[in-house]
Amino acid sequence: MTKSRIGLSALALSLALLALSSTAYAAKPPTEAQMVELVGGKDSGWAPAIFKDLKKGMTPDEAKAVFPKMKKVSKFGFADVPVKAPGVKKLVLYFAKDKETGERNALQSARIEFVPALTKNEDWFKLMLKVTQDKWGPIRKPEESIAKRIITWVGPKYRTAQFSKIGKQFQLTFNP
Repeated sequence: MTKSRIGLSALALSLALLALSSTAYAAKPPTEAQMVELVGGKDSGWAPAIFKDLKKGMTPDEAKAVFPKMKKVSKFGFADVPVKAPGVKKLVLYFAKDKETGERNALQSARIEFVPALTKNEDWFKLMLKVTQDKWGPIRKPEESIAKRIITWVGPKYRTAQFSKIGKQFQLTFNP
């Protein structure tokens, strides 16, 4: 077997394993306890549990102290944070541009991106509705919000949390 065929075989095997890992999430979504650990409960404050130490206006260096694996902030202000949590693809932090310096140095929002395989899992969606309502309260206009897959809660000091389907995945966005 030539080196190029070996390389192609390894690539095919890697792609097959990646497909299987995505399927595994679809077959076995995160449990309620795992989602509560990620989002938090009613008594854990307004912020999702995973973002409890973030504050609006934090610099990238301050955020990196909270999430040491945070990647470099892009020119558009986004920084990915790899995490190992059931059903989570990654975390994304958004830093606004400073009007005076032009630097992306003020944290404005944080979001949890869920693995795309969960998008078609109605049981997981219902579980997330339960977990998020247990934390932030009932959904206003539930029929409309649930049908559109965009559910927003407004909390103290106009801080918001939004569970929504964007493209092919769900995300939970939080504004500290």
